[in-house]
Amino acid sequence: MIVYKEKEIKVLKALAHYKYLTKKHFIALGIASTQQKLDERVLNRLRHGNDRLIKTSSISLERPFGRPPQIYTLTSHGASILAEYMDIDVSSISRPIGGVQFSRDMYHRDNFIYCWIALDQWAEKKGYQVNFFDAYYDCEGAQRLTEGRIRRKTSVFVDGRTRTPDGNFMLDMAGEKRLFTLELHRFTDTKKICEQLNIHARIITGDILTDKYKHQFSNYVLSIHTRKSTLQATKARLLQNAKFRDLKDHYVFNLVENVTACFKGPKLVHRGDFGKGWHFMDGEDFRLF
Repeated sequence: MIVYKEKEIKVLKALAHYKYLTKKHFIALGIASTQQKLDERVLNRLRHGNDRLIKTSSISLERPFGRPPQIYTLTSHGASILAEYMDIDVSSISRPIGGVQFSRDMYHRDNFIYCWIALDQWAEKKGYQVNFFDAYYDCEGAQRLTEGRIRRKTSVFVDGRTRTPDGNFMLDMAGEKRLFTLELHRFTDTKKICEQLNIHARIITGDILTDKYKHQFSNYVLSIHTRKSTLQATKARLLQNAKFRDLKDHYVFNLVENVTACFKGPKLVHRGDFGKGWHFMDGEDFRLF
């Protein structure tokens, strides 16, 4: 029987949890301090040989964003080994099937996973529990509805259409449970962002997400932006609308650079702090975190 090192098991657990990871994600998780050490001490044995536990995929990008990182995912053999190690049924481990198909979503998904990692690390540090985290790229059950459409875990039905938030999660803060939707805005057009946040207003007033997850309180919307100018313009525009002013306690804002790990080239500059920098549209601090 092959004995795997602690950090090798951490890699398998991380891939089972987040589904798609790059080398920088592994560094943000603290599995290694540099990409060289990650290769030499952790990944090499897992990704080589006939019975490899992880696999890599390369992404072809339509626009010249530079060389994209390789994406690591769990293989069926890797899922079996992890299930045996954790003494659980392998069917409880979800993993991507087939090739990695998200070239247009690459950089959004990359940052989204950084947000998720930062949330988990912050919650662990605070002694909180993330009871569940549903990501927009996760599918339910057999993955497809009878009409052939994919059913995403975060999806809700609003105004006759299916809407898919980036992430839905439940946070247990020392017995105080709250439901959150996380939106990492993938565009910088203020009008489009406000339209997206308007859908969440209907979700909140219609108790759509609270019904989906059977929670007693209305959810918060975590609105995360890549540019400070867009963040400020979005808040200013929302405050001009009476509907949003009435719901201002449900919308919380931040910049992605505040909450997630930041790299300069291959080097990790800081890990970020998911609990800092959150505020309402009028600038008041969000004190729940």
